[in-house]
Amino acid sequence: MRSTLTLAVLQVLSCAGIAASLPAQQAATLDSVLRRELARSSLVRMRDEGARTSGKLVGISAGVATLETAAGSRSVPLAGVDSVWARRRATGVGALVGGGVGAIVVGIFGATTFTSAVVCDGTASCATGDRVKLGLMGGVVGALAGGLVGAGIGALIPRWHRIYPAR
Repeated sequence: MRSTLTLAVLQVLSCAGIAASLPAQQAATLDSVLRRELARSSLVRMRDEGARTSGKLVGISAGVATLETAAGSRSVPLAGVDSVWARRRATGVGALVGGGVGAIVVGIFGATTFTSAVVCDGTASCATGDRVKLGLMGGVVGALAGGLVGAGIGALIPRWHRIYPAR
């Protein structure tokens, strides 16, 4: 009975030690995430204990992040931070959407329009393989052009991306 009670007490004390070390581990992980963002000199938004702070990340030291806000410099202790967002551009999303739309539109256009104008000259019959080939070529050209246009449009659109905790 006594050994069971001792074991239970040791387990409770062990769990308390692990729980006490969690904020320190959280701050260490957050510190490394913020150091990457500091290299990008990006705008960040932090939420700590219900309050939200936005500004340019200007420094990290001793578990404290320093943000340059509209109201001046503000220090945010990392141990209390529950989420961090970075402001970036939607270039990648724009490229994916533009590339997909361009591939579909130009692929269909290539398979229908250029087949009759280029391959079918009135004397030869149009083979299905020619339509597929021209559709695929049009799709590749459309994906490249649409991806470039989409990336350009996405570069104009700022978005907040959650960087901590990771999804």
